[in-house]
Amino acid sequence: MNHWFLVLLLLGACSTLNKTNNLITSAAKRSKPKSSKSISEPVKINKVLITQLNSKNSVIIDVRSPEEFVNGHLSGALNINFLNDQFENEVEKLSSKKRYFIYCDSGNRSGKALQYFLGRKLRATVLEPYESLKGQGAPLEGIDP
Repeated sequence: MNHWFLVLLLLGACSTLNKTNNLITSAAKRSKPKSSKSISEPVKINKVLITQLNSKNSVIIDVRSPEEFVNGHLSGALNINFLNDQFENEVEKLSSKKRYFIYCDSGNRSGKALQYFLGRKLRATVLEPYESLKGQGAPLEGIDP
């Protein structure tokens, strides 16, 4: 008789465990964001973005070093070196009425720069790394675009 009691106890425990797992799974599905895009996920070049980049209210910011910048950059980009001591001072001069599109070589500096821009209540978006933008046919300038 004791064996049947243990079997029933185990079956009840498994049933409760399955119900708990189902509740957790359901809660996880409901809590997923509608968009998987994070705030710093890079934006790919497309026709809509090119139109936005060409808007008079948009500014393209290249946060790479001046050496990287002169060797090739997006057409019309402004160079504000993220690693320079004057980075914060340069950003403080920017208008809050503009929208900023930031990029670098790998996404590391532009991601950090984005956080600084957003902390200053500036509207900013990270673009893909320079080589990716170049490969997508983005308009370029410089010595070796």
